[in-house]
Amino acid sequence: MLRLPTKKPSPCAHKGISLLDLLIATSIFLILTSIAVPSFSHLAKKNRKDNTVYAMLRILNFARQHAVDYSTDVLVCPTSNEQDCSGNWSETIMVFLDINNNKKLDEDERLLQKQTIITERQALNWKGAGSPKYISYNPAGFTGNQNGRIYYCDRLDIEKYRAQLVVYRTGRVRIASQKELREGCGGV
Repeated sequence: MLRLPTKKPSPCAHKGISLLDLLIATSIFLILTSIAVPSFSHLAKKNRKDNTVYAMLRILNFARQHAVDYSTDVLVCPTSNEQDCSGNWSETIMVFLDINNNKKLDEDERLLQKQTIITERQALNWKGAGSPKYISYNPAGFTGNQNGRIYYCDRLDIEKYRAQLVVYRTGRVRIASQKELREGCGGV
């Protein structure tokens, strides 16, 4: 059998992609990116909402548990100066022992926790019976006559990204289901 000589590729021959291959790959990438980016934005907003709501739930549960464990009054409130309760729930949240029951962090009282849990785009608001400036737990873990809701909203899309924590007089806190969410953002 007669063999024809075959041409061997030279070691210097370039292997690569054509311009058409590059254009097709780039087009597919851009199409997929344009579909995925809005989904990631929604996911990021939902995660911010969930993280904020669960952080506030942990703060309230921590305060209640501390009041029961140490048989003392514990106050949860927003603050701008880490001493007085401001009533603006979008500020730093502090939890402290309120030994003299004056609703103010004094030198002889202990700060238990301080947390900034929201960004400028988010809003928290407490609406309920009792003072809008604070939530107070007594040594039995009850809030006394305070009950209500903590409203969470995304300031740019209030109706889509919102949640509420329901605070009972017994001191228990739960996240409201989608069906029982009240309108708006509690006055924000």
